Amino acid sequence: MDEGLAFDYVIVGGGSAGCVLAGRLSEDPAVRVALLEAGGDDRRWEVTVPAGLITTVPSRRCNWALTTEPQPGLNGRRGFQPRGKVLGGSSSINAMIYTRGQPEDYDAWAAQGAAGWGWADVLPWFRRAEANERGADALHGADGPLNVADLRSPNPVAARFVEAAVAAGWPRNADFNGAAQEGVGSYQVTQKNGERWNAARAYLHPAMARPNLRVFTGAQARRVLLDGGRATGVEVLLDGQAQTLHARREVLLAAGASRAAAAHALRHRRRRRAAAPRHRRAPRAARRGPQPAGPRGLRAQRHHPLARHHRLLAGRGAPSCPAPSASGGASGAGC
Repeated sequence: MDEGLAFDYVIVGGGSAGCVLAGRLSEDPAVRVALLEAGGDDRRWEVTVPAGLITTVPSRRCNWALTTEPQPGLNGRRGFQPRGKVLGGSSSINAMIYTRGQPEDYDAWAAQGAAGWGWADVLPWFRRAEANERGADALHGADGPLNVADLRSPNPVAARFVEAAVAAGWPRNADFNGAAQEGVGSYQVTQKNGERWNAARAYLHPAMARPNLRVFTGAQARRVLLDGGRATGVEVLLDGQAQTLHARREVLLAAGASRAAAAHALRHRRRRRAAAPRHRRAPRAARRGPQPAGPRGLRAQRHHPLARHHRLLAGRGAPSCPAPSASGGASGAGC
């Protein structure tokens, strides 16, 4: 065994979960930790600058750019699923909105048998992770690694939208992670000093100087090695060469549910296609059917954003939206 490639823990996937695992496990100087990421380093302007997401989300830059299986609701078309291929994972390319969801959902999971996932169980962990610039209270933390801030340069059009909605009777909500989630307002974001604050900056970067942590980028995991049913290492491509990283204690898989499902679907399609007789395989262009000409037409086939627009015309009144209910109204997205 090459002791240089022997670790106590081998973590596959340098996304949000992988960054947390690497940062926390390497706090113990007595253990050696390896983190494998197929993408590159996140310290680049496309990730750090919030507006950089316009270059990553619609492309393959820092992005696996997955597609779904054909969707019946889209007339058989495939949906586009951006997933981060970079340290920090999708927290490096997402819209940075900090939202934790409804407490009732967590309680419903616990009621269905997911012990430890009730709202009272997870709230202390949310508070421990959070560094909210508004300060700590019963629902928020202020000393955690994940910075949460108000928008530094809010769009004035968005502010006017909020004021118009409040004037129309919708409840104002200054904190969608507060006591109630309904209403209209501006989200807080995972940013600090106007820059994206992803999971890598929160958990991994402070740990990268530790001698017991090695971070491998451009490292494509190929398979988990088993010995009598126990995971003992990972075969990985490093600089185009197959290498084996040995795990004395555990192999931790944090490569993303979407990526794992996509790999399984790809293998299934390849097996199915390989099993089909050659004379039954239609040419690729015929399988796709007619395509719009030019790059713009191809993009229109791949991406299917849905947007609702309302025009307010003088003298014609407001669009027909349901009135707020007596119990507090609907969210700003309900109209």
